[in-house]
Amino acid sequence: MLSNFIPMAITALLLFGSPGPAPLTLATTSASFGIKKTLPFFYGILIGTLIIAIGSAYGLALLLAQHPSLSSVMLMFSMFYLLYLAVKIAKSSTATESNISQKIASAPGFKNGVILYLLNPKAYAGFVAIFSQSQIIETDNSYLTLVAITICFLIATAMDLVWLAIGKLLQPIFNHQKWGRWIRYLFSLLLVTVVAYSALSIK
Repeated sequence: MLSNFIPMAITALLLFGSPGPAPLTLATTSASFGIKKTLPFFYGILIGTLIIAIGSAYGLALLLAQHPSLSSVMLMFSMFYLLYLAVKIAKSSTATESNISQKIASAPGFKNGVILYLLNPKAYAGFVAIFSQSQIIETDNSYLTLVAITICFLIATAMDLVWLAIGKLLQPIFNHQKWGRWIRYLFSLLLVTVVAYSALSIK
């Protein structure tokens, strides 16, 4: 049975470790606002991940696959919402330009993280790819399904922590008094580019 989980875990590692919309947004938010102020957003992404993992294991992703129009609507809202977050990050000020309370207020929060993840059709497709690497979900064994969901969630959490740390390493660049704002503009544009590419890859 262990051999069934290994391919699934490897696929999950590759999926969650790659620079998709959610990881890049997480890293950029961490770089702009710091880890402490990004934690609510981070928790929101984790909750969104857990909801999609459970929903995909029990057929939600297949429902979206059978109704392409619904996926298209979600994708459209996802792109607009990511654009909103990109603008929010681009307009954030450096530590020398505003006080702490203003930066906390402008940082994406828990709700932003949940919405961002739930509106991303590629996340549902990703979980289908993960679970399809084994027959665990098809066995109708609730225990094995729970184990599969738990493994995916733990891997996603670990990878998100890595992206959170990457953002922290980039924070001095983002808070540079002269170039910080232009760096945030650049990364915000990168976020929009990534989600546009994701949209094309789903078609």
